[in-house]
Amino acid sequence: MRHLAHNTKPRACIMISKPFANQATFHEELSDRDNCTISIPDPRKPDKRIYYCSSYLPDTVKYPDGPKHQINESLMIKVLKKANRQKWGLNIHTDSNAHSTAWGNTTDNHRGRDMERIISDFNLTIENTDFSPTYHKGGNKSTIDLTLTNEHAPKILNWTILKGTSLSDHELIAMDSDLIVTEFTKPIKLKIPRTTSRRFSNILPQKIKERKFKIDKPQENSKITRSQIDNDAVLLTNIILDSWNEAKNKKPSLTCKRKTNKEWSKNSIKIRNNIIYLTNILNKTEPSYEEIIGKSELKKELRKDRKQLRKLLAQKKREDWENFCSSVEKTKTAARLSKIFENRRTNLGSMYKEDGSYTSNPKETLTHLADTLLGKDNIEKVEDIKSQG
Repeated sequence: MRHLAHNTKPRACIMISKPFANQATFHEELSDRDNCTISIPDPRKPDKRIYYCSSYLPDTVKYPDGPKHQINESLMIKVLKKANRQKWGLNIHTDSNAHSTAWGNTTDNHRGRDMERIISDFNLTIENTDFSPTYHKGGNKSTIDLTLTNEHAPKILNWTILKGTSLSDHELIAMDSDLIVTEFTKPIKLKIPRTTSRRFSNILPQKIKERKFKIDKPQENSKITRSQIDNDAVLLTNIILDSWNEAKNKKPSLTCKRKTNKEWSKNSIKIRNNIIYLTNILNKTEPSYEEIIGKSELKKELRKDRKQLRKLLAQKKREDWENFCSSVEKTKTAARLSKIFENRRTNLGSMYKEDGSYTSNPKETLTHLADTLLGKDNIEKVEDIKSQG
């Protein structure tokens, strides 16, 4: 609290318990009247830390030309960008004043749509497991208190609303962070035969067509909720597993595509260069007697370097595979599928339309973009020319 003494009326703060008092660092550049940010060491990664941010997003701010909503201008955005750039974990606990059906409200507002875009752009996860109202004032009830985490944050456990225990108009929320370091278990890797892969590619589209997804063809006035997305993600996972079992006649676990990172470290490059140097010496033509005696030692050194280089590369590949699988395992079901197939995904995003709404799918986005840049009249002329041709 002493760090906020210069603010006469702070609206966000973090109280630290004694076990973390000496480990916590207050980030003044990421804190103001409405935001308070600290960090603690990440026990899972010795060279990383975890940000904890308490953020209040006021409903309006008065400017000379009138009140404006400024959810996108909050200091919270700076915290999000810095955490993702450093690949540090981030836990945000915010009074968002944003309404959206994605976290339990009956209606949406423009602040809710802004918050949805922020969650999507920064790949955040909504950790709320109970969508009951967290704000009560008179007859008004809404869910505006959100717990958000990024992909590098530890798991949130036992998220609970402590109903009726708060003297404020906001309910108290309790949760635990999983900071226990668990031993990594290497997943089973399967070598997929080409014929099995082809059968799987033919079976999967058929099974997807047979199943009905809740968000496949939503009605015009219906709102897509988070529970519907999670249920469809589980259904899609089961379809993939069933299709694989049918193609392989074996029940494997859903494996993920390996990501290749940079494998050559400085030590590996040094050993490789020495191997090239020794190979060039050994390939000399017509060696003398002294050179033949010396080359036996060179061959021993060459074999030793080659063996060490193979070990270094194999170790680096194992580490990359373990890190990727660990990052996939800790994400939610829907986010896990997105992460596995991210190299195949093309996301055009949504665009603002003249009627105040946003485009809902890539086709509508492309159509609106073409109408805006080329004009509807020019597009109709092109279509007439194609039909005549």
